[in-house]
Amino acid sequence: MKFAINIFLFLAAFTIYSAENRTYFCYKLKNPPVVNGQTNNSSDWNNIPEATGFLRAGTKTYATKQTSFKMGYTDDAIYLWVRCKEPDIDMVVSERGDKNGSIWSEDSITVFLFPQGHAEYFGFFINAIGSRFNAIGWGGKLPPQDDYDWQAATVKNEDSWNVEIRIPFSVLKTVPHDGDVWKGNVNREVITSGEETTWAYLGGSGFHDSENFATIVFKEKILSLEEKNTVEEEIDKQQEGLKQKIKDQISSCLEQTQALMGPLAASNAENRQKCSTLKEELDEISEKLQEKRSTPQEYLKLQTEARSLLQKANRMESTLIVRDLLQE
Repeated sequence: MKFAINIFLFLAAFTIYSAENRTYFCYKLKNPPVVNGQTNNSSDWNNIPEATGFLRAGTKTYATKQTSFKMGYTDDAIYLWVRCKEPDIDMVVSERGDKNGSIWSEDSITVFLFPQGHAEYFGFFINAIGSRFNAIGWGGKLPPQDDYDWQAATVKNEDSWNVEIRIPFSVLKTVPHDGDVWKGNVNREVITSGEETTWAYLGGSGFHDSENFATIVFKEKILSLEEKNTVEEEIDKQQEGLKQKIKDQISSCLEQTQALMGPLAASNAENRQKCSTLKEELDEISEKLQEKRSTPQEYLKLQTEARSLLQKANRMESTLIVRDLLQE
């Protein structure tokens, strides 16, 4: 009964906050994590919800290369763990060192935190080799020297790079209490694909669009694994509209492919055989589309497959047109 009441309170909280923008509930960590960037599978992070579904800045279109993060806190600091999916890991290049204001122009992560009652927000920038830079507000005012008393560590994996961050509340000049509401965001510069990506729905002012930062609600409770999974499901529901948009785009690609296949199959025996193969691929994607999928990455993968199928049909049509022109 107690767990059912807790779940009801979770759902009620999301109903209150999610209408503004995305909402992340920042829960208490069981223990302070070791900041090494290695993994989020340690027991220190197990009870902290993970959020994903990053968007291209200024749009509500999912980023091609996704990012996910966890955020938790202790009595003296806030912690983040960020995973940057990167199939082109060998192309990631970050060279600038600590306190270099151009870190953001490399493959990097930016964390914005806007504490309750503050006039300006804090920005923390970390590139893929763990170099740090931080600034205050839109103009990027440099903080006092002792405000570099925060830690970050990164690690590269086969298909991703991770960053782990510890920011003491002494740097943020405030300590949150249970129920406090901050604003903030996690952004990523993806140089390998030329994308600027963000978790919050930002407008046209770039990463510094503080009016549209996500909502961060601090919860002193230490979650059980079951409760953590429930919170993750509620975070994921904030993305349902965007998921439907991707599903609609996939359906459109399949419909366009289907429309091309009829005339192509009727043109000659070679195209008829190719269209038979396309039909098998189309049916397979259609079946996958009917299955329930929980993460944006799964829908993005299907979208890539559908677009590839449409491109094949378009190439076949172009070849046929050229052939007909040459025969005239």
